[in-house]
Amino acid sequence: MNRQIIKNQTGPSLNTGGTVYIQENEQMPWRLYFDFKNYTGAEMFVWQRSLFELFKCVTIPYKGISMKINHKMNRYISDSIYLHDSGFLFGQNALKISSVFLQDTNILQLSVKQFQQIEDDGLCSNLINFDFCRDRHIQDRMNATFGCVLYLRDSFTEYNICDTETTPAPIKYSAVGTRFIPPPPPLDLERMKRMQRLKEGYQEISASFKAGPITCLFPCRTTIFEVHRFYREKKKSGSEEKYLIIKKPKDLHSHKNEYIYTIWEFAAEFGGWMGVLSGYSILDISFIIIQAVQHIAQLFLNSIPNIFYNSNK
Repeated sequence: MNRQIIKNQTGPSLNTGGTVYIQENEQMPWRLYFDFKNYTGAEMFVWQRSLFELFKCVTIPYKGISMKINHKMNRYISDSIYLHDSGFLFGQNALKISSVFLQDTNILQLSVKQFQQIEDDGLCSNLINFDFCRDRHIQDRMNATFGCVLYLRDSFTEYNICDTETTPAPIKYSAVGTRFIPPPPPLDLERMKRMQRLKEGYQEISASFKAGPITCLFPCRTTIFEVHRFYREKKKSGSEEKYLIIKKPKDLHSHKNEYIYTIWEFAAEFGGWMGVLSGYSILDISFIIIQAVQHIAQLFLNSIPNIFYNSNK
């Protein structure tokens, strides 16, 4: 299964996430797979989950039969863990791990159902990364509208980050006794207005995005995730380090849409019914065609002596 698990946060760093370990099989020891303190090689991007929710995300593929996440998350921290199809975090089927499972050490059993639609160039495609394509489309529109982008994927190096800073006003100090107390910094109204315009523009462009052949096609394969608690170890403090283990299911329930007839089955069926209705088979038709060709050839050969006779007159 090519699934992905993400750790995201609205703040500037992912400091409540620790390390991720994977287990290839039940006899193998845990192996370090990812470290959120040094996520070099894993692309960060922004996910606008709703009009007022912006998440900074790091996504990593699910590998092995089990994944163990050491963390310090709790219900009071905005960090979250989602399970989603590869390249399709923006779909409606992404599963957020409940904060109940982040309070203590937990082992969760994952169950999945996969649905495969018929692949069609105008409806869906499994050949593109929908999240990446959607981000590219939104950033292109942001760049065309404002000349810069507000949020940048690590791989989108051709764009410029919007400069929302203005020249700061000089700070004047006032003396009180022998101490110097800086006054509160002046409100930078110009910067605040520009930031507001950029955020409103980003939200409008994101909300107006529609999947389709012109923009990005939804994937043909989607997955529904469910988790069930397998084990729990209660912790005394919410800030205490704990771990979350997600075990991959042994069985995958897959539902696949297929055409009733392939093109060849349809041709055979159509030809059979045509033969029944018309009284001809393919052999009869081929015999008729051969006879017609032979008759035309015979007429041509019979006309050759007449041509020579007329030319000798």
